[in-house]
Amino acid sequence: MRFLLDQNANTGSLPSLRTFFADHHVAHASERGWGALEDVDLFEAMAEDGFTHLITRDRNQLRDPDERAALRAHDLTWVGVRDTRAGGLLGLSIETATLLTGLPHVLARSAERGLAFALRTIPAEPAQRVKVIAL
Repeated sequence: MRFLLDQNANTGSLPSLRTFFADHHVAHASERGWGALEDVDLFEAMAEDGFTHLITRDRNQLRDPDERAALRAHDLTWVGVRDTRAGGLLGLSIETATLLTGLPHVLARSAERGLAFALRTIPAEPAQRVKVIAL
């Protein structure tokens, strides 16, 4: 599979994605010079370059009939992650963990075409991730 992270996805996730999914190609729109393309044009460029999956924070793409039709026309799989609005290391960690745990489920259904996957965000509140105990 060939995955493209949309310009709104965190480039800091690339090293982990490339390590964990070494059998697949993972690139970012900015690396390809596609950061300023409108979505329909991006989908065409992706298809021409052999990309199969778009990873994006742009949930509106599925609401726009033209963009949805372009995804189908170019046989692209849409993978959405929520913008957590968390910045810095926490934001990067949440987005990367969400992708690392969600993409195996996407890959398990890679033979099915015409699908969109909305990945559920990894719980990141301190009480959800850490139990603190006195020594």
